[in-house]
Amino acid sequence: MKKTLAIIALLLSVIFVFSGCGQNVGENTKATTDSVYVTDLNGNNVIIPEVITGMASNAASVTTHIVMICGSDIVKIAPASFDSGHTEDFDTMFPGTNSIIKADGNKISAEKLIESGVNVFFTTKQEEADEYGKAGLTCIVLNYDSIETIAETFRLIGTVFGGDAKEKAERISQHILESKSYVEENSVDSSDSDRPTVYYIAASTQTTPYLTQGNGTSIDTLLDMCGANLISPGKGLDVQVNPEFLLDNDPDYILIDGYLAKEAYEVLLNDPVLKDLNAVKNNHIVIAPVGYFRPILRPGAESGIGLLWLAKTFGNHMISEDELEKRALKFYNDCFEFDLTEQDIHSMLNWAE
Repeated sequence: MKKTLAIIALLLSVIFVFSGCGQNVGENTKATTDSVYVTDLNGNNVIIPEVITGMASNAASVTTHIVMICGSDIVKIAPASFDSGHTEDFDTMFPGTNSIIKADGNKISAEKLIESGVNVFFTTKQEEADEYGKAGLTCIVLNYDSIETIAETFRLIGTVFGGDAKEKAERISQHILESKSYVEENSVDSSDSDRPTVYYIAASTQTTPYLTQGNGTSIDTLLDMCGANLISPGKGLDVQVNPEFLLDNDPDYILIDGYLAKEAYEVLLNDPVLKDLNAVKNNHIVIAPVGYFRPILRPGAESGIGLLWLAKTFGNHMISEDELEKRALKFYNDCFEFDLTEQDIHSMLNWAE
């Protein structure tokens, strides 16, 4: 009889824990009320602490996403590149961002994170999750490889924190997925020969035209969805390119993306070798917009806007400028309650003019 009662008591305690009850809320923290465990985007089942004392990531972009969903107070320390990982508008729209302590470098040790009050760590690398998990941090693996995983990553961060953060993350996720559906619904069938070829220059920290991103990256996926083919000699985020490759492939368009896009544009025009490219001679050089948070072609909350913009710019899609601006305005007002106007959105999308 005693054994039976003990088993019943154990079962009741398990049910109690998994119902989210009995969680302690510490000062300046918020308990996870939606679930006590999540399945991350690498298939790991992760038990979430009853009280989240602080969140962090070694990636500036992920830190930015945490701030916009959960607020700046929950981020106890950020990588050094966080300062240059978002726009000046971001600091205004999310108060307290400038007060976040910055590490000396971009990789913060597990010991430093724990010392700073962090107990939940987000990463895009399983090996990093394994390393930091052994030190005692709760680690969650994210994925930004596709539109679907970008949307799911925001939803996952919101679920971990719960409450208002979950609701905001869900709105962001829905906008990204709705943008994807709209692009698919408004695409026009075309043969591979009709798809333009695009060479991509990422210009957030450098301006050289000889560094690109390769196959399997998010920009490759986005361009493919929008009816264009990425030209690249390799795979990964940082692919070195020689002039001969560009001259041999002679892309239809050159796409420049990032905070230093205007500077990279001038470098490209003044390059004595690349001036013979058809894209340069025909002025088929396109500068992507920078959103209110980050460049819109980088994986993030504004990825839905980036997808719509790409489809309108390169793809054989029936998407008008008015529709793009209307959907962008709805995103900022609905997801973040920013009081933006149609003119604000038009200026943002045409910042390079």
